[in-house]
Order: sequence, then C-alpha cells, then structure tokens
Amino acid sequence: HTARGIKDWHDRHNTPLHYWGIDNNRDLPTISPFPGAVLITGDSNVVYAQVPDNMQLVIIDGCHCLQHVLLDACLYMPKVVKGGYIMFHDACQLVQGQGYQGHGNVNDADNSIAVRKAMQMLGLSMRKDLVWIEESKGNGQWGGFSVWRRASKM
Repeated sequence: HTARGIKDWHDRHNTPLHYWGIDNNRDLPTISPFPGAVLITGDSNVVYAQVPDNMQLVIIDGCHCLQHVLLDACLYMPKVVKGGYIMFHDACQLVQGQGYQGHGNVNDADNSIAVRKAMQMLGLSMRKDLVWIEESKGNGQWGGFSVWRRASKM
C-alpha cells in the first residue's frame, strides 16, 4: 500500500519514479506493487548491496525494533544523494514501545517500536550532513514519519 501511494503521488505530480523496494516475504507473498517497480526479496541487512547508491529517497520502514532500525539506517542512509531524503516510519512518540516486533525478549522495549531511540542513538540531530525537515505526529495507530534531508553541502 505504501509503494502504491508513493506511485500515485508521483503520477499526480507528473514526476518520474524509479522505485526499489525490499520485502522479507515474512507476512505475505511478495508481489510487485506496480508495473516497473523493482522488488528485492530478502532481509534488508543481506540484500542492501543490490540497491543502487544514488537514491533520492530512502524510507526506513522494516522491523521497527532498535537493532533493525539502527542497522537499516547505517546501511541505507549512505545510499541517499546530497539533497535527498531519509524518512523513518513509526517515529512519533505515541507508538514508541508498542507493537512487539516478533523476536527477542517480549518485555524489552527495544524489541518493540524503538525508532525514536534509534534516531537518538544515531545522533541525527547532531550530524552536519543531515537536516531535520519535519515530523508527522501520527495518531497512535499510524506512527507517522520523521523526515531528514542529506545536506547539499557538508
């Protein structure tokens, strides 16, 4: 649904889209979200080398536990071009600590949604190569986004 929403936005604004997605095929069979989309099946920490290094936008929206958000950010943020965007899904305060992600100790909050903690540990707000753009608040069910832009000049 997210991929099709991104495609619809690009279609409405008559802008080109070269979409690359990764799906671990854990929940549902992997199907291409729309014609022309490149879909890679596998764990994001294993298949990252298959994704080009010149992305305009990377959305960190896999497993939302602390370790996976940290790993995805470290692997995929360098793939974003200067002036491009990095979005973290489920970043609003309302959903942090919710939604056990299916591995590790169920009582450890780091194994639930821990996107904000990961962003803090990554020191995003202190980095000279990133500029915070905006954050959608979410509503407790939808966890919003935190949007960052790779600085054009460093």
